[in-house]
Amino acid sequence: MPIVIEDIEIKGDSKKIFEIIMDLEAYPQYMNAVKKIEIVERGEGYVLSKWTISASGITLRWTEKDTYDLENLTVNYKLTQGDISKFEGYWKVIAVAENLNKVELKIDFDIGVPMLEAFVGPMAKAVVTQNAKGMLSALKEKIEGGL
Repeated sequence: MPIVIEDIEIKGDSKKIFEIIMDLEAYPQYMNAVKKIEIVERGEGYVLSKWTISASGITLRWTEKDTYDLENLTVNYKLTQGDISKFEGYWKVIAVAENLNKVELKIDFDIGVPMLEAFVGPMAKAVVTQNAKGMLSALKEKIEGGL
């Protein structure tokens, strides 16, 4: 079960950065791999959403529950159903200095086919790592570039 943790430094107000991370419906506008996000349900401190992404020629669909920790500027997400057996992790905004933050993205996933894991696992981890870096870079560009 591969785990990917990537981070990037972003200039700006930490709470505003977190608000942008929580705006899932806007992701397809500036994150190339994210094709569609549909909000299924909103509740106090959580959102249930359906995702469609396309990375390296592979399209995946899933539903996830995102739980918001506004005090610690953390979003924990977990797959509820979808094309893979496990997909969970978090987004964290960590203040480094005044108007400078580290945004960390953790993705813990399992494709769910043990016999293929040895062959597909390293490639899947590379694709997920590349996608995570792309999402973080797009977030940085949106915030610092004023998209």
